[in-house]
Amino acid sequence: LTRDKDDNYQLKPWVQTMCKVMFSTSSFITKNIEYWEDHDFGDITDSFMHRIGVFDNTHRIRGKTRIAEKWKKMYKNADNYIYNTFYEAEYSKEIMDIVYEKLKNGIHTKTIFSGDSHMLFPDDHKENTKKFSKFKTNGQVEQRTKKRVSVTVVMTEKEAFVMFSRIKGHVDIEEAFYSNNRHFHTWCQEYFEYCWRDAKQFRTGGN
Repeated sequence: LTRDKDDNYQLKPWVQTMCKVMFSTSSFITKNIEYWEDHDFGDITDSFMHRIGVFDNTHRIRGKTRIAEKWKKMYKNADNYIYNTFYEAEYSKEIMDIVYEKLKNGIHTKTIFSGDSHMLFPDDHKENTKKFSKFKTNGQVEQRTKKRVSVTVVMTEKEAFVMFSRIKGHVDIEEAFYSNNRHFHTWCQEYFEYCWRDAKQFRTGGN
């Protein structure tokens, strides 16, 4: 403790910082305590774990339908980029059409797929592969693969959501933590970039 000019006691700046960090982290965990009974933080490193308190600014979305709606709205609102890390995702025709229109307007996409990922594509997937090939050639669409994706991140330059894995399981695609808070967004961007550097070039047989 220190005293100010009015002889009042104050916490030292470093103590105030510690309190803020500890409060936001404990607040996020306790507000979602039942979630953490059967989920974990996957392969998140200590440097990101120490900043997990930024998730206290997120909104928890429950249910695949609600998450899919948020996913589509985020893509529609994107102006500059779309970044994803996926263990499992369903690329509906509507999602593919949104991405295609955004690419025509010049946005950039980066996606990391898990080596054991489960991806569902619409029936016209082969046709879409040809349609999107020009964007891969010009560098607008970049794809990499990682041995195992244990945390899903979907983000644009404006907003993001994150999905964690079940304990001893895969990413739970039925619950997500969403926000457009800048601190949360910075966390997501830096985590994605960390994963991107660690990922390898994505290849599809014959494509």
